[in-house]
Amino acid sequence: MARITTYKSRNRSRNKYGNRKVECDGFTFDSVKEMNRYCDLKYMLLAGEISDLELQKEYELQEAFIDKHGKRHRPIYYIADFVYTDNKTGEKVIEDVKSKATANDAVYRIKKKMMLYRGLEIVEV
Repeated sequence: MARITTYKSRNRSRNKYGNRKVECDGFTFDSVKEMNRYCDLKYMLLAGEISDLELQKEYELQEAFIDKHGKRHRPIYYIADFVYTDNKTGEKVIEDVKSKATANDAVYRIKKKMMLYRGLEIVEV
C-alpha cells in the first residue's frame, strides 16, 4: 500500500523517544510511524477489510476515588491509538503503535496488563 509521505510537523522539538508530532487529515499523531499506520488502516477501511475505525479511544482502567485520609485520586485511563472491527473475524481490535523503547515503558506495561485483566488485548504494531 502507498503511504502518504507529506505531513505537517507540529513542532520542531523532539520528546525523549525521538519522535515528533505530525498531522494528517486533520488528526495529530505522536509519530510518523503512527501516522503511517493510520494511512494503512484508512486504506483497509476503504477496501472493506475493517470497519468502525476509531482514533484515540479512551478506556477507564480505574475510577476516581477518595482514600481514608480524604485525598482524591484521579481515574486511570488507557488511550488506544486505533480501535476497529476486523471484518474477516468480526473481532474488535485494539492497536497501539509502539517502538521497542515505548513498549518497554513501565507505565504502559502496567496499563496493558490492566486491559488484559478486563479481557481486552492490545495489539502492538
